[in-house]
Amino acid sequence: MDKAPHAALLGIASLIILLPILGGSGVQSNPKPQRRPRRNTADAGCHQHAKRADYLFPDEGRYPVPTRACAHKALAYASWPNNLYDAPRVVQRLFSMHPEYRFDPALVDQAQRLIQKYEQAAGKKWRAAA
Repeated sequence: MDKAPHAALLGIASLIILLPILGGSGVQSNPKPQRRPRRNTADAGCHQHAKRADYLFPDEGRYPVPTRACAHKALAYASWPNNLYDAPRVVQRLFSMHPEYRFDPALVDQAQRLIQKYEQAAGKKWRAAA
């Protein structure tokens, strides 16, 4: 048998043992705590950018819609099981406060799916006020 590979392995093993002693390992003994990156406040929640008039229910401070993205969020939150009873009022107020959103196909589609979900859960048809 050839002893050269064993000698090479022993040399590597001794290096691995000596690296921490020599300070050559990449591991720090006392690493700095990593900080989380700061959150971009420009993309902060809808509540931070909303005025009182921007809420669908201003007395309750619920469903802020200062932007179109927040309108999508409001419809998504209204589809949650614990908020589903709000669905008809949210859709009605959203499109009455912001008539320009009626021309956004994504919002209209999301609102239609929300109403279907509400009708299925409530077991009754919802009719928009004329």
